[in-house]
Amino acid sequence: MNTTGKPSGSSSSGRSAPRPRRAPLVLVDTNALFLPFTGGLGLEEEIGRWVPGARIAVSQSVVGELDRLVARGVPNAVVARALASRFERVPSEESGDSALLAVARRRRAAVVTADRGLRDRLVAAGLTVYIPRVGGRLEPYRRRARSSSSATVKNGARLEPVGRRTI
Repeated sequence: MNTTGKPSGSSSSGRSAPRPRRAPLVLVDTNALFLPFTGGLGLEEEIGRWVPGARIAVSQSVVGELDRLVARGVPNAVVARALASRFERVPSEESGDSALLAVARRRRAAVVTADRGLRDRLVAAGLTVYIPRVGGRLEPYRRRARSSSSATVKNGARLEPVGRRTI
């Protein structure tokens, strides 16, 4: 109907409605699944604080790693595995950190981890990483800016930055 109350002759039924946006995905690394039981971290609450409405997931490689830890009798592995079973499971081809990195890249997902090496690889790939902090909190990892001094001292010797050398 148009503003005069008569049919306009056009139908909105032929138009496609905008697709609803999917909630952001946050992947949880194996070590982060232990944090609620070893560090008092409210994992789901903290993820929700930083990424409201997030879909929390674990890769198949993380589940496999947890199963191996349970079989070895690692303390808290059983409860960490139970926590993981509450989250969406995402298939992964690789194993270990490489699997988590590949899934995060493919899905453009944020990752919660306490693993420094993995953290650095994720950040280098341009992904968002949340790390545990004191007091049972998560926070986004941000690389610290390097010092802007004109020279660096290493082992007692002054090193001049590349491009500023005088001949």
